[in-house]
Amino acid sequence: MISPASKSTALNVRTKAGTKSGTKSGTKSASLVPPSKLLDHLRSLPLDEDSFKHFDEYERHFKVKGYKEGGYKGKGGNKGRGNRGGGVDREVICLNIVLEKTSRLRKDPKVYERGSALFLSSLPLSVNEYTVTSYLKFINTHSPTPHLDAKLISSSLLSRSWPSVRPNGVVISMIMNTLSRHYTSNPQGGDSSVLEGTLMDLLKVLDHRQDGVGGFNVLLKFFVRRLDKKAVEGVVKRMREMGIKNDKFTVSTLATFLVRTNGEGEIKENVERLVKEMEENDIRWDDELGSIFVRSTLLYPPGTGGGSAALSYSSKMTAYGLAVPPSTHGDVVESLCRDGSLTKAIEYYRSHKSSNTCGSLIRGVAEKGKFEIALKVFENFKETDESEFVYSEIIKAAGDECKKAMVGEGSWEERLSKAAQVSGFAASIFDSIPPASPFKNVVVCNSMIRCYGEAHLVSSAFDVYAGMKEANVEPTMVTFGSLAAACERCGAIERVGVLLEELRDMGLAPNEFVYGSTIGAFKKKGKWRKAVNLLNKMARSDELVVTTSTFNAVLSACAEGGELESLMQIWKVMKEKGSKEKESRPNIQTFSIVIEALCNAKQPNQASEIIVEMAEWGVPCTTDIFTQVVTSCERERQYRNALKVYAAMSDAGVKYYEIGVLDLALKRMLKVVKNIADFDFDLRSFSSESMNDTSSAMKVEVKENSSVCYFPSRNEVFYNPVQVLNRDLSITMIRQFGETLVKERKEKLLKKQIRKDWLSKDENATVSKTGLRHPKKGVKEPDYLAQASEQLAGTNWFAEVDKEHNERVAWRKAVKSGDAELPERPPPGLKILDCLAASGLRSMRYFKEIKNVDLVAVNDLDPAAIELAENNIEVNGVDPSVVRTRVGDGTMLCYEARSGVETVRDDPRGKNIVDPKFPIKGKFDVIDLDPYGSCAPFTDCAVQAISNGGLLCLTSTDMAVLSGNHADTCFSKYSAMPMHKSGYLHELALRIFLQSVESQANKYGKHIVPLASFGIDFYIRVFVRVYESPVEVKKSSTKMGYVYQSTGCPSFNVVPTGTFTGRSYVPTILNTVAESGGVCAETGRPLKVAGPVWIAPIHSQDFVSSCIKRVEDQKTGKVEPDAPLPTTKRLHGLLTTAFEELPDQPLYYLLPNLCSTLRCTVPPRSQFIAQMEKLGYKVSASHKEADAIKTDAPNDVIWDVLRNWVRLHPISAKRKQKGGETWGGKDGLTASMKILQTEPKFQCDFEDLSSKSLQERKKAVRYPMNPEANWGPKSRGGLGVVGKRAAEETKEKEMGEDEKGGEDGGGESRPKKKNRGEERT
Repeated sequence: MISPASKSTALNVRTKAGTKSGTKSGTKSASLVPPSKLLDHLRSLPLDEDSFKHFDEYERHFKVKGYKEGGYKGKGGNKGRGNRGGGVDREVICLNIVLEKTSRLRKDPKVYERGSALFLSSLPLSVNEYTVTSYLKFINTHSPTPHLDAKLISSSLLSRSWPSVRPNGVVISMIMNTLSRHYTSNPQGGDSSVLEGTLMDLLKVLDHRQDGVGGFNVLLKFFVRRLDKKAVEGVVKRMREMGIKNDKFTVSTLATFLVRTNGEGEIKENVERLVKEMEENDIRWDDELGSIFVRSTLLYPPGTGGGSAALSYSSKMTAYGLAVPPSTHGDVVESLCRDGSLTKAIEYYRSHKSSNTCGSLIRGVAEKGKFEIALKVFENFKETDESEFVYSEIIKAAGDECKKAMVGEGSWEERLSKAAQVSGFAASIFDSIPPASPFKNVVVCNSMIRCYGEAHLVSSAFDVYAGMKEANVEPTMVTFGSLAAACERCGAIERVGVLLEELRDMGLAPNEFVYGSTIGAFKKKGKWRKAVNLLNKMARSDELVVTTSTFNAVLSACAEGGELESLMQIWKVMKEKGSKEKESRPNIQTFSIVIEALCNAKQPNQASEIIVEMAEWGVPCTTDIFTQVVTSCERERQYRNALKVYAAMSDAGVKYYEIGVLDLALKRMLKVVKNIADFDFDLRSFSSESMNDTSSAMKVEVKENSSVCYFPSRNEVFYNPVQVLNRDLSITMIRQFGETLVKERKEKLLKKQIRKDWLSKDENATVSKTGLRHPKKGVKEPDYLAQASEQLAGTNWFAEVDKEHNERVAWRKAVKSGDAELPERPPPGLKILDCLAASGLRSMRYFKEIKNVDLVAVNDLDPAAIELAENNIEVNGVDPSVVRTRVGDGTMLCYEARSGVETVRDDPRGKNIVDPKFPIKGKFDVIDLDPYGSCAPFTDCAVQAISNGGLLCLTSTDMAVLSGNHADTCFSKYSAMPMHKSGYLHELALRIFLQSVESQANKYGKHIVPLASFGIDFYIRVFVRVYESPVEVKKSSTKMGYVYQSTGCPSFNVVPTGTFTGRSYVPTILNTVAESGGVCAETGRPLKVAGPVWIAPIHSQDFVSSCIKRVEDQKTGKVEPDAPLPTTKRLHGLLTTAFEELPDQPLYYLLPNLCSTLRCTVPPRSQFIAQMEKLGYKVSASHKEADAIKTDAPNDVIWDVLRNWVRLHPISAKRKQKGGETWGGKDGLTASMKILQTEPKFQCDFEDLSSKSLQERKKAVRYPMNPEANWGPKSRGGLGVVGKRAAEETKEKEMGEDEKGGEDGGGESRPKKKNRGEERT
């Protein structure tokens, strides 16, 4: 090998190496080849027989004196290029041939040494650019350091050391290729900016006079192939500087580059500029160039004229007489669809009908959400032609529609139902293709599998795969990838295992997509060990690249499984791979998973170290991650690490002093560390910007109706717009409840007066010895309450409430001013407890928007939340003597309130919350509980703290528990078993919750009367009155019951727990269930049991009707004209649908579920309801489910109606066979067959009937769509560190030193995990 130093000195000086190298160069040959035949002789020498034969023959001939004399210069060989003085030297041509041929040998350092010496010794000859090109090929094959050789050649060209060499595009592109190969494969080998600088230098010496635009085209083609944007821009810039115009090849290359780079930059402007240059330079279009321009319009941003441009380009192709390819027609249609011009796209399709245009139109309209139009286009095309492409596109469109449905709005069941309906359309299309048809190939099958996967129908996806095997359609890796993705979505890990075994049996290795989906499925099911094992298999394979998303899935699985050690090992492997492969580099999600796991494991010191690593990887750290680590450091008292994180935030430009939670945490820690004697951390950098007033962080304003709240830019108490309806509903209910209380009080007083007047008459009463008057024997007392109600019938109760409210305001004002003569004290108003208040927004709205309020108690366990609430109370100008704040446990407040004494308690902040004028004393009229999660821990204390006839407003957001996903948790919290995957799960959740509240109340001789119960968005909200009545408590067994659900169909029966015999309450006899032998009467399948549940009405029709009237009056300004509610329309619709529900019929059916069991089409809802009403039954919907059928008809009647429907709309035999699994193997009948084999007891013709109940419905907004994306619960607000410590210290004070150890504690037991005191505002 020749060192670079020796090369640099040999570039301009001829060496003797060429004459001395080689063992055979000095040997004499028998004869020399005639000069005229030397070229052919060198070309014909075979390779690999003797690696040095070409060098030996070249040197042997040209070393002989006189061999080159006479006529050995000419214009042959290189077609006259090279020397400009009279042809190319014959020796140069031979040298080119030797270098060209030896570059094809196997890599050999000795060959490199010999050839390099030969090239350097020949430099004084008039070598040309072809010699340089041949030598570049040679060094790329044999040189151990080709980039250094290429650098030397580049330097020689730039210094003009070889006058006979004129650099052209081929030479420059080969130099750049050699350099770029080195820098791409060895990122640590040097600065890759060398490439850009070298290119710019070489472009300056490019001999464009020799090559013209062709040299630049060679370079462009080379860099476009490598997608090197900077190099392409450099070449184009140099062309413009030198005044070289584009030719057709230039334009085509640049247009191709724009398309292949996915429109980086302003693709529209760039393409239009290219078209303009073509017109200016008279460049004629051809079909390839026109197709590229049309394809480029697909990359235009939607709505920017891409469709019009595609039409224009295709028209130009036609005008030039060019044949427009079918694929280009398809691109025109797709571009029109992307631009929103669906009408033009359909017209173009009609004029250029083909499989390409049809497939593009189907894809385009489906992307715009017009799946129905896509189906019509498919049917139109199928009438005249068939195509694999069209079949594939319509099924793909169905898969995309299923994907949209599953991430769209509505409940999980609604989304599943919609996706199942769309996949059913796709299945009918797929089934219509004959099995032997060439169109039922692997592409179409893969599309169908993907469609089923998007619809979460994993069994159907595997049915398609089984059909492929039966039809001998060979699956591809795309097939297995689609099946694995379907398993991931459904968490079907058993099927994933079968899939991997089949791949192994076929001798195929899973690719990255199959592995990634399988790992995702294991993660969903919490199988972290299996996920780690699969990751290890991927890492051991040289052909697979473990992507970042795959690593993240395994890391997340380990984090959820609490396996920190495994997580850190995988994190180490990921960093090693990420340093070599960009596909495995960690991203922000990776760091978030690892840091959260470390913080949860109480290792914030390692988490702070990983924040430093984020900067090294070039991943910016988010404020949420900073906050998480700081909070963890403070919790573990690692103040030094926390301050280091603050320093890192400062370096990253994060203004933590403007972020409330970070600023407050820093202030707390600074106060602590200043008292530590040996704390040597420099605190000066934090003093100026962190010691500002806390109020500086209060910058975010949230206005909701009459109240305004100020929040820090980031805070542990979040504002959730979803809950605006919750608060509006609560205000409406409490307003109406307040009127009801005033009415009941007036009726009670009037009833007393009427009785007194009646007894004052001698004909009605006698006087006892004590002087009291009693009714005479035999004289029947009148109904005093009815008389009182009759006399008060025309009273305007809103005006009465308003009058009492004004009297109360005046009395309160007089008390505060210290007037000597106080007005008469008004009757008592409402006492409201917001037990889990957080920011206090709900409490402020209660005070400002509900009249006749005496007290609103604002309670929260977190002092930081109460401080925020107090600030907001002050900002809103709310009377602090009425809206009273309190820091403490809400359950303890309720337990203290039940005794009727003042709830005096020390505040952890050192404040006394007792005001002698306005004490928090006695039970509450309204208690609002809106926790994050289950309300179960609070119901026991709430039913004790509520006054007789008081109102409980309760919320539970643990719908996953109440819906049956965690039956054991549901039973432990609510003492009831749920029914998993039932159609009526929303109402069942309400009834389980009401049963739990009733059971808690019964223990204290109380019972509940539900006023209204709602399933809203992601939670349930109930409003119940609690009465003290031991007599009514005895009736509770008749209000509870069990649900017996068939496992084969949606049929169910509700059986009460107890029955009243006229004298006593006894257990219910299971007549209905017993008659069927304990199995479903329709299918013969076993029954599942859920309960106990509340089976009495969940709404008070009178109360809900009053609320509806109140909301309607608000629109006209009759009531609350100054405080209209933000969600009036939705609130009115919710109340209206609740009022329309049948009050005495628990649970409901879903019409699509009934038809799905039979595998039949779904009848129009209006016709089904009309048919039921014609039979004499009542039917209604549910306030939560639009497809619900709530009826008093028995199960057999409902099935008989559907049997008549199937008679009129038969089911295909193929769909009957797919009607479900056979039961027990006895009769071999599916559920559908079992139901349909029974003849209906009556005939229905489903004529065009009109439903009376539907016609009489009020006009209202029913089942509105969610107003924005991600409409759901927000993250749980964390309890501040100060709040936790204050709560712990308070608890320790109460328990005393003996109880603190937990051995002899006599206090009441507390739940280990208690709900935070934050309202999800």
